[in-house]
Amino acid sequence: MIKNVVLVHGAFTDGSTYQKVIHLLQQKGYQVTSVQNPLSSLEADVSAVKQVLDRQKQDVILVGHCH
Repeated sequence: MIKNVVLVHGAFTDGSTYQKVIHLLQQKGYQVTSVQNPLSSLEADVSAVKQVLDRQKQDVILVGHCH
């Protein structure tokens, strides 16, 4: 069972938008990381996500959301 979750926010918001979701997932035993995208360019956002994924020690569920 995968227990690592990485959350990625879209434009016009930041990683704090997942605060309630993070708390709920952590209560269920998941290790949760919310990527803080710089929103300066697509390349910078991709790099931020890759950096977080590279630090994960096990398989990950990657979740993205954009309004």
